[in-house]
Amino acid sequence: MLFKKKKLIFNLHLILGFLACLPLIIIAVTGSMISYNNEIRNTINSLSFKADFNQIHTIAKTTQMFKNNYPNLEINSIKFEIQNPNLLTITTHKDQTNYLISRSDGTILGTDLGAKVMQIALALHRNLGLSLINSSFDGRIIGKHIVGVCSICLIVLCLSGLYLYAPRVKYAFFRSLKPNFKLKKYQFFYNLHSVFGVWSFAILILISLTGLFWSYAWVNSLFHKAFGIEQVQRDSKMRTKQTQKTAQAKFDQTSLEVVLATFEQNVKPGFQRQTIKQTSPNIYEIAYQNDLDTRVSNSVTINASTGEILNHQLAKISPQRALSLTILDLHSGKFFGKIGLFIFCIVSLLAALFAISGVIMSYFRLSKKPKIGKHTKKI
Repeated sequence: MLFKKKKLIFNLHLILGFLACLPLIIIAVTGSMISYNNEIRNTINSLSFKADFNQIHTIAKTTQMFKNNYPNLEINSIKFEIQNPNLLTITTHKDQTNYLISRSDGTILGTDLGAKVMQIALALHRNLGLSLINSSFDGRIIGKHIVGVCSICLIVLCLSGLYLYAPRVKYAFFRSLKPNFKLKKYQFFYNLHSVFGVWSFAILILISLTGLFWSYAWVNSLFHKAFGIEQVQRDSKMRTKQTQKTAQAKFDQTSLEVVLATFEQNVKPGFQRQTIKQTSPNIYEIAYQNDLDTRVSNSVTINASTGEILNHQLAKISPQRALSLTILDLHSGKFFGKIGLFIFCIVSLLAALFAISGVIMSYFRLSKKPKIGKHTKKI
């Protein structure tokens, strides 16, 4: 028998587990992947192509070689990352494709497959990938609410699971917190489900609560009010203007050499990546992220004709952005350093294990034959 009579909490735990099982597995696995976004992206890209980097040219020279090799591809932006010194990522204007370019000869090694995989993982984590579907309905909103409901279900599952396991913790505390890999079948999965569930309880609650910050506007509003921060609506007009400005970008070698030389002379070393765009004839903008936080961009606007810096804007994090980044760090475990990031990643994977083990335990319960007693007739 699957359900238990007069066991409301157990039945609630079972029903919610079934309803949220598949979405929770997707959210949990992709969440652990996002924790190591750059590492996974670079690994995928390194496996997708093989190249010999004999002589490494400058960014300006590599860009010119790329233009000579592929005259029909119009450059929208150029990105350089410290982690990949032998490569440039060039985004073309027409289809916004990210190409990985060898700094040895300016040839295309392939597309940025790692970035595509991680974009899909991020969409699956945020809205179960419904934002990737081209249709008349807004899949992003629907998926975001499903993820929000699953986060609430996970909170209830954690609380109800702890309630159900509490008697064992009370009467055999140390034994109840120790996994037993010698058990078999149902008892084995029950032990894993319960023991690791207790160990992961607090972190799963924190992950779920902070995840609601992006799922529901009212939760987002509560966080802002709790910290006394005024909410600001996003404005998408600036992005449109920037896209239009880069339509006639040329990225000639001489101009790039002047711009990059000016950048190196006036910007302190220690940046992790830089993205170069040409906003108008002879005017270039370089956005760069430093070691402290690669999610925050500084920008330098340079006149390629004179080598003059027209504007150097250091990132000023607004209170709203600071709150969002803090919640994100709590959600991922980065708030607690590299060890916290690793532990939260493992716990996220364990959440998928809990969903799978719960289904397996239900299978064992359903397949269990009823005992035949003296008041039970054989069929």
